[in-house]
Amino acid sequence: MNRWHPLLEHLQFTADMAERFANELDIHHVAYVTGLLHDLGKCHPDFQAYLENPKMKREVRDHSSAGAVYAYEQLSLLGQFVAWMVAGHHGGLADRVKLRNRLEDKVECPHVQKAIELAEQKLPEVFQELHKLPSELPPRWEHLLREPHAMEVWMRMLFSCLVDADYLDTEAHFSPEQTDWRASWQTSLEPLWEGFESHQQQFQQHALDTPLNRARSDVYQSCLRAAEGQTGIYQLNVPTGMGKTLSGMGFALKHALASQKKRVIVVVPYSSILDQNAKVYQNIFGEEVVLEHHSAMEMLDDKEQENRRKLATENWDAPIVVTTTVQFFESLFARRTSKLRKLHHIANSVVILDEVQMLPLELLEPIFSVMRELTLHYNVTFLLSTATPLALDLTISKSKAMLPSVTQVVQDAGRLFEEFRRVSFDLSPLEESWTWERTAEQMRQHEQVMVIVNRRKDAGELFSLLADEPHAYHLSASMCPAHRKKVLQELSERLRGGLPVWLVATQVVEAGVDLDFPVVMRASGPLDRIVQAAGRCNREGRLERGTMIVFRPEDGGLPRGNYQKMTATAENFLQRDPECLYRLETFENYFRRVYTNVETDARKVEEIRQSDEHHLNFEEIDKRFRMIDTDTATVLVPYEEGKALAEDVIGGMPLTRSWMRRAQLYTVSLHLNGKFYREQAANLEQIGEGWYIWNGQYDERKGLIAGLVYEPDYLSLC
Repeated sequence: MNRWHPLLEHLQFTADMAERFANELDIHHVAYVTGLLHDLGKCHPDFQAYLENPKMKREVRDHSSAGAVYAYEQLSLLGQFVAWMVAGHHGGLADRVKLRNRLEDKVECPHVQKAIELAEQKLPEVFQELHKLPSELPPRWEHLLREPHAMEVWMRMLFSCLVDADYLDTEAHFSPEQTDWRASWQTSLEPLWEGFESHQQQFQQHALDTPLNRARSDVYQSCLRAAEGQTGIYQLNVPTGMGKTLSGMGFALKHALASQKKRVIVVVPYSSILDQNAKVYQNIFGEEVVLEHHSAMEMLDDKEQENRRKLATENWDAPIVVTTTVQFFESLFARRTSKLRKLHHIANSVVILDEVQMLPLELLEPIFSVMRELTLHYNVTFLLSTATPLALDLTISKSKAMLPSVTQVVQDAGRLFEEFRRVSFDLSPLEESWTWERTAEQMRQHEQVMVIVNRRKDAGELFSLLADEPHAYHLSASMCPAHRKKVLQELSERLRGGLPVWLVATQVVEAGVDLDFPVVMRASGPLDRIVQAAGRCNREGRLERGTMIVFRPEDGGLPRGNYQKMTATAENFLQRDPECLYRLETFENYFRRVYTNVETDARKVEEIRQSDEHHLNFEEIDKRFRMIDTDTATVLVPYEEGKALAEDVIGGMPLTRSWMRRAQLYTVSLHLNGKFYREQAANLEQIGEGWYIWNGQYDERKGLIAGLVYEPDYLSLC
């Protein structure tokens, strides 16, 4: 049995570690005091008895109120923030009014007052150190008192330093082998840059001397030159196929070394892209330094390797992290310790936002706002990587949500778009509407063709007209990740082998998926989605020009909300100027028009953050900032290992974190609306909060095929 962990030792070690984490943020004294006070309530004899007998009543477990009340009553102005951190170090950051009510209630609590008295008697060393807390904010942070949204980010960073230190000290005492495992991720960026530079030199030496490869080399050199610049916002805007994945990493590593940053974080919209990019990086740097963090990670067979990765995902203490937009941004607006623990490792980093045009427009104001704060005050550089540039040079609201000035990495990107047209656009079908029968007939005229539609329902109906053909394929989020991955591998092999392929897909294939078709057909949609679809056409440049057909489906629909507005704006652009897709400035003009027609703070997240009355409402902000609709179910389907996983739970196995990690590969996300329940409730068996087993039909080609999946496929996976 492990020896007891002395309380004074834990408080001191946690304080020291939190101070070290916060040192570069110039909030180290505040972090130090939060570490000293966070577990003060454990001095109470009732809590000591609870440690001996964990079955005691719940009230005695409250060990955070004592330190919070002491800071609230006895310390300086900054003590109010210390109290906030200490009170929430297990349950998360509370709303301002809730916290005040709790502390004022606990001030009168005899249990809390006794814990403070005993702590003063038994731990005088702690109270002697509290003088280190300054009486006011250092000059670097004076703007916090004027900008409530900035104060909110600062508090999350401080909280992150505390909770990570708390967990790590406890782990070091009770599970030292896990502390040793964490050390395996501790690699500086210098050797990674040297290895990467060597890889790139060898790659370019062996590349054929073609115009495309010369252009890729020029893009890479532009990235290296831009990397010498100051911390800020950069945009890498080049056509699909120009090597953004590796050029962007070159920028990130060199810039991190030049500006003393500690890690590179790559953020992508879909787990399919993440898996693809992570493998590229792992082949160069090795699996031991590239951390993948997303819900659909495959469990590693090596238990020690899996444990190391699990530990690293808790706080992102790795030199290269590859994650999703959902994980990254929801953490920045979260209140729970599990999500906030990693935040202090986002500071002093380079963040590559891949396919940045996929950021949800309804949350763009709070996203831009927090990016601005991270850049201006936490030494974070963002590289916005895209083939369809946003209009980033304008204020999108009356708030301070606009980004700082954006530096273009490639100065002559327009020339690249002109010189390396790999597709010819055929927009004539927009003048009329096509039935699915006509769309299928058009597909039959080509050996290899992909059609991308806007909804899963549409994909299912079109595929039904082709399903008798063995070389017809379906790809949508009606299929679980393991199923989609298997189909993508088969498609890639057939395309490389020159075999016939007719693919019907949704937006899951548009951003970054490595498919190369000579002909792509795209249902009318937002302009950036059309261009992304074109990126799957003649991707490798084997043809002089691929063919990209944009059509209006007669029977197809559009997801509601911003998607419909963006599609209408796109059609307006295409009708007025059919040649506009060949010009780079089209997309900036398009997004300027989009911003005026959509609500970029639809959930009032930024309005709350900037309000004098409602700011620091962490619970409300956490609830409102959701990149994936919370009204969804995670449905385990009977595909391959999914069958056995379902049987395990039906047989009585609990829903452990490990089980859910493994099961994610065999799940489909579905909206929980009234029609869904009325039509398909008999096929769903709830096994936990938000988790269901699908007892209906799961098709080997179409996935979950019941007529219930009406939602779009453009949402990211967490």
